[in-house]
Amino acid sequence: MTATLPDWTKDTIDNYINRGLSPGSFCRALFANDLMMTYAYADMWSRDHMYDLLCYVRAKVPPEAKGSYRKVDNWINKFNNKDEHGN
Repeated sequence: MTATLPDWTKDTIDNYINRGLSPGSFCRALFANDLMMTYAYADMWSRDHMYDLLCYVRAKVPPEAKGSYRKVDNWINKFNNKDEHGN
């Protein structure tokens, strides 16, 4: 059984997915699949619930938006480019 993620965590992940909002250092490392930096940036709750976080990201974040820093940056830039061109 997994713990329920706090609303602020879900909001950060959902805003990244749906609006391309740049996440903080912890979530950016999490999305980029950078385990060392994810743990370095994690608070105690996040460290204790890393499995739950990973499951949520795996289920919710599209493959093209996770897996490397390049994919994370491209995902964010996709939304920024839409805003600049009025789309």
